[in-house]
Amino acid sequence: MTAPAPLEPAGEQQLRRYRELWALTARDAGFQTNSAWLQRVEAGGPHGVLKIAKPDSDERPGMALLAWWAEQALTHEATLGAARVLRRDADALVMSQAQEAPALGDPRAFDDGEAFAILVQTVLALHQPLGSPANSDPSPTKPPPTGLVPLTAVREHVFGIKAVENACFERWRAFAQSLDVMGASPLPLHGDIHHGNVLWDSEIEAWVLIDPKGLLGHPAYDFANLFFNPMDQPDRVGQPGRMERLVALIEAQGAGLVSRQEVLDFAYLYGGMSLLWGWHETWAPQRLRQFRQVEALRQSG
Repeated sequence: MTAPAPLEPAGEQQLRRYRELWALTARDAGFQTNSAWLQRVEAGGPHGVLKIAKPDSDERPGMALLAWWAEQALTHEATLGAARVLRRDADALVMSQAQEAPALGDPRAFDDGEAFAILVQTVLALHQPLGSPANSDPSPTKPPPTGLVPLTAVREHVFGIKAVENACFERWRAFAQSLDVMGASPLPLHGDIHHGNVLWDSEIEAWVLIDPKGLLGHPAYDFANLFFNPMDQPDRVGQPGRMERLVALIEAQGAGLVSRQEVLDFAYLYGGMSLLWGWHETWAPQRLRQFRQVEALRQSG
């Protein structure tokens, strides 16, 4: 997780350029992450967040996907579980500003049962086929944007990380190499769904996702990160029975989209990937314990 930081001069310049281009009014000083410059704005009435991808950023596939989901929601008059997009070009967008509080990860506001129900339903709304009974609009669906990153490429990148040779990954390496990460019918994936990326949009009265990675592959991958979050509450994540309750809920609610075995397979896959990405981070030991919990749950059937 990248913490916001004060803007650098290049970011201030780019934000100013887009405010002028799209007739936006700044509502704060703006901030930046490793991959984007951001600012809360007013977009001719609605409050939004202006997000500009940095030149070497990996944000663009996700921004294109968010815009595609927003367009599909408008076309089919459906709520697809993604934030609304108010303005967009190849390098920037303005998305509707949703409420950051109360946060799904705040145990004073939501217990695990409540948070899990919201998270799972939001993921299912995102991947609900528009021709299904839940979304029966017969209007044609526009193809997803080009440039989405296939899960096979993500896996290949992870296999290039030196730590993958560590003994604790021995079983995981063989499993990850053999898993069909694309599935029979690959879907556009958010790729980073957790408690902090699902917010309440009071205007449409729905929970919506922000900040997709823009991946392509098996839909079970979009449930995987839920098993390891909230990231700042490792004792809560590792509570006995918590992961089993989550997989049971996904299995019950997601029948026809993902099976129990697929959910556990992709949770195990993601656990190993995230551990490798953060191998030298302070949170790696707690992620290793969670990774082993998922492995044990998967082996228990």
